[in-house]
Amino acid sequence: MDEWVQVNLRFLPAHKETAWALLYQFDCIGIEEIEPDQCRAYFPPQIDTLRVLACLRRSPVVSEAQAAQIQSKDWQRQWMDSYHSFQVGPFLIRPSWEVSEPPPGPIEIAMDPKGAFGTGTHATTQLCLKSLPKLLVGKRCGIDLGCGSGILSIAARQFSPDTRVVAVDNDFQACLECLENAQINRVCFPIVCGTFASTRGFADLIVSNLELNALVSLAPEFRARTTPGAILLLSGILQGQENDLRQAYEPAFSLQEFLLQDEWLAFVYQRR
Repeated sequence: MDEWVQVNLRFLPAHKETAWALLYQFDCIGIEEIEPDQCRAYFPPQIDTLRVLACLRRSPVVSEAQAAQIQSKDWQRQWMDSYHSFQVGPFLIRPSWEVSEPPPGPIEIAMDPKGAFGTGTHATTQLCLKSLPKLLVGKRCGIDLGCGSGILSIAARQFSPDTRVVAVDNDFQACLECLENAQINRVCFPIVCGTFASTRGFADLIVSNLELNALVSLAPEFRARTTPGAILLLSGILQGQENDLRQAYEPAFSLQEFLLQDEWLAFVYQRR
């Protein structure tokens, strides 16, 4: 039976977002809040548990960090108890076990927590979901780089059916989950298992929710594969990292907007 890693974390209540940000830097796939100063975080079984614990215990905002192996069914049951429908922008994110009729208006996305990042609960994903609708207007081809669960590709296809969307991830398991989620939501788009270089042609919209170093290294490729007026939506940047990102993307791209949620930033750039 599959096992997952559960990390029990205690922290200073005033620094909850900082503690959660540390967890998500290690590919955490979900966090369950227990108390204002305590949470449980869930990781795939291949995670380097000792490295995660060492990093957490070095942080001045963390008072205690312990890890345990849990069975897959236990992880799923705990998530079913804590993960419910919620709305982000025009999108209603709904787990499959909630079958109530959706309210009129929001665009529904069925999304269960699995192994790939992107159930819609994390601030970096929510920043993208809030920004996507206005950025999709008039766009012909969009690339979702680091698609994870596929939630952003699914949202783009549901909101703008005329926009061609390509989902890209270098993790094979993420690509499988992206395909499964696309089928559940009855949308279809190409899924590329590889890097940005594995795609072809030019895009007039690129959405990438990745960590800072990856985004910085991709700047030359994004510059080469976009035409004037193309839009970039870049998320996954912590406060304090924005100067590194801006140095990489300006002046080839013009900053249009930046958004803040908790301690996370998203940037909207336009190709000059």
